[in-house]
Amino acid sequence: MKMFGSAPIWTRRSRRGMMTLWRAAALSLAAWMAIVSFSATAQTPRRGGQLVLAQDQGPDRIDPHGPGMALQHRLIVDGPYESLLRIDADFSVHPSLATQWVAESPTSYIFTIRDGVKFHDGSDMTVDDVVFTFERIMDPNRASDSKVKMRSVKKVTAVDSNHVRIELATPFAPFLRFMASPDVTGIVSRKFTTGHNNDLSTVANGTGPFKITKYEPGVRIEFTRFDQYWEPGKPYLNSYAVRIIPDDSTRIAGLRTGEIDISSFRPDKMPLIRTLKNVTVSEPISNSTELLWINCESEPLNKLEVRQALAWSIDKVALAAIVQPGGGTRPALAVPAADKLFGYQGNGADLPYAAQDIAKAKQLLAAAGYPDGVKIDIAYINTPAFAVNNRIAEVMRQHAAKAGITLNLQPIEYAAYFKNVVSGNYQLFTSTSPMESDPDALFLNAVSSSPRAKCRDPKVDALVDQERGETDPAERIKILDTLQRYLREQVYFMYLFSNQMRVEVWKNDVKGYESLPLLRRTSLRDTWLDR
Repeated sequence: MKMFGSAPIWTRRSRRGMMTLWRAAALSLAAWMAIVSFSATAQTPRRGGQLVLAQDQGPDRIDPHGPGMALQHRLIVDGPYESLLRIDADFSVHPSLATQWVAESPTSYIFTIRDGVKFHDGSDMTVDDVVFTFERIMDPNRASDSKVKMRSVKKVTAVDSNHVRIELATPFAPFLRFMASPDVTGIVSRKFTTGHNNDLSTVANGTGPFKITKYEPGVRIEFTRFDQYWEPGKPYLNSYAVRIIPDDSTRIAGLRTGEIDISSFRPDKMPLIRTLKNVTVSEPISNSTELLWINCESEPLNKLEVRQALAWSIDKVALAAIVQPGGGTRPALAVPAADKLFGYQGNGADLPYAAQDIAKAKQLLAAAGYPDGVKIDIAYINTPAFAVNNRIAEVMRQHAAKAGITLNLQPIEYAAYFKNVVSGNYQLFTSTSPMESDPDALFLNAVSSSPRAKCRDPKVDALVDQERGETDPAERIKILDTLQRYLREQVYFMYLFSNQMRVEVWKNDVKGYESLPLLRRTSLRDTWLDR
């Protein structure tokens, strides 16, 4: 840094000139010190205040180990629950309720449990609670996404009062990332959970920075700072509330008037977002995939040629441009580009069925025995939060018609979504798949053992087993690429385009908040209000 008053300057100045320059320098330094002091003060986190978040859809339950953990469930779980580990924006894993972990072998890990952690009811978290949590996750009589994701866990035992051993049936590449996901392995209290008949759908008792004090499904969820939280000084907020407001314009108005501090929107709502002032908008990031579920057990989709004809009939570039005008989409495989290690980073030219080919689609239909075309039902969730799926179905209907494929649109309610998927009560189904903490979770619906799988194939099962067990990232990347291309070639799923799941918007006086690729709200522990 250049210093004030170097010798060559002073030797050419009079005493009076030197004094004048000293005074100017002193004033400049004082002004600079004042700016630095003000800046430091302004950036010092302040305690207190209530934050108001609004989202278009709320969870129907608050259990961290529930079936079908969709985006709205994950956004809520981060307040009251934590896992033994924590994952950051770069998907690196760090200590949380465990201070460290040691791999005894590729199938055995020992975790050191943090001292002094309390549940929201004031009781101490113990190794026994950790063991109970995994017993609950692995319970064969409980349906949960956690059980499916942690299916390689064979045994969980207490080593002593501060250590727990988790043994795996086979090496499991996703293990540590899932151990850092509260929506998979959030730690619960044995006493509290058993006292509520193992039903945590409407009550919560975690170790997280905020405890749930009110839960009104579809209306509002209120969180209060947990004063006995183990991380010193955190959280800063007194409380925050999540309001469920399906209408985008109403949430925009709330941000404008100050009634709402943070909200999120589908990317196609950017024209509305740009009308706001004094807000921060999250950076564009490709963290979800728009895809088509296909029921291979349903005629005529049980024939590969028909599925291929459908794939050739869709102009995926035009589809993305119509559904989300203004750009921001990318060609897709199952794992979106925001996962920089495993996600597809290409331009789409190397993917099967990259371009529309109506002539080839018609040839395939004729070869399958349908020279006059086919009729197929295409379902979508008919709520504002899933409006993109409605538009995708409509555009696909227009494209497919050119090849002689008639798509009949079938809107369904969100409440029927999981039931229809598991029962196979659909032929085609448009869906948005958010990125997961580990890509393995994106293939749970493809393996034959899953009740949701409707295109069972031993080769898919074998490839999924390979990627799960491959702990060398470079080799796992190759297997995942082979798996995804095979799923696309066989048209078991049609990956349409990758997109930003939600654009997050927050007021400029909300400090410390970070929009994460996984769309979690773990940064609320660091959030404060500059008011």
